[in-house]
Amino acid sequence: MRWKLEPDLNSERRNYLSPEKAILVNIIETNNWQRPIYFSLGCNPLALAGLDEYFQLHGFVHKLLPFKTRGTEHAIHPDKIEQVLLVASNIKNLRDIDDHNMPRVSNILLNYYSVILKLADYYSKRNQTKELERLADFMKRNMRVKALPKAEHVMESIEDYPKP
Repeated sequence: MRWKLEPDLNSERRNYLSPEKAILVNIIETNNWQRPIYFSLGCNPLALAGLDEYFQLHGFVHKLLPFKTRGTEHAIHPDKIEQVLLVASNIKNLRDIDDHNMPRVSNILLNYYSVILKLADYYSKRNQTKELERLADFMKRNMRVKALPKAEHVMESIEDYPKP
């Protein structure tokens, strides 16, 4: 892995790494690729110091890989996403969110739709029509959530992906 990390704190005499970036370096060095390193989907991209080029979408987290993944087939792990997301029992409580007063939950739900759209895009680019249809069917049966703004647009965009 070749990753250039620039100091992000400056004084008149020296440049420094911020504590958050120093922690990133420490995590990578300490794990030394012996254990996987994961980042939340909610991480601020600015705090990641360019590591996002090495991320693989791995369910609801990003997994750090030792090579650049952006724009490659390694940018997404569809099997892991399906394992986590496309199991009805894992999302069985989504439907009754509309019945509760939880105004901040829609931000979390955006992650569900974001991951599903990335998976749909992955399938579309590979002309995997059956997988796209299965994904759309799963969403129709399990993920109709009115609490999420514009939920219908997400469904429509998946159904409208180009078919070969």
